[in-house]
Amino acid sequence: YYIFERNTNNDPEYTTYVAPYDGKFIKLLLRSEEALGDTAITIYKVGDGTEEPEDGSVVDTKTVDIASANTSYTYTFDSDATFSKGDAMAVKIHPTTDPSAAGVVGTFVAQFDLTT
Repeated sequence: YYIFERNTNNDPEYTTYVAPYDGKFIKLLLRSEEALGDTAITIYKVGDGTEEPEDGSVVDTKTVDIASANTSYTYTFDSDATFSKGDAMAVKIHPTTDPSAAGVVGTFVAQFDLTT
């Protein structure tokens, strides 16, 4: 599914989920139906009482050149890309080249602390 797209009024839409445990992001594999150029991934975390992801804090931002269509690319996150149980986690993609109806899919690898 799309993990980020722009709607008609140019507001970002985020895929958001709640962390079931404390943990950290390890990497993301991203694949697009179009070459996107330098593509930034920003992960936000939002605690209780805050609605909008951009009003929370940035977990990490990485940029990778998505140079070819239909090819998987890997983003590797810093060791301090952590989150806490109950944080709402959101992802934003910002490509250099706006896709003209390209499907973009991604899979995160996260490490959870099951004792929390």
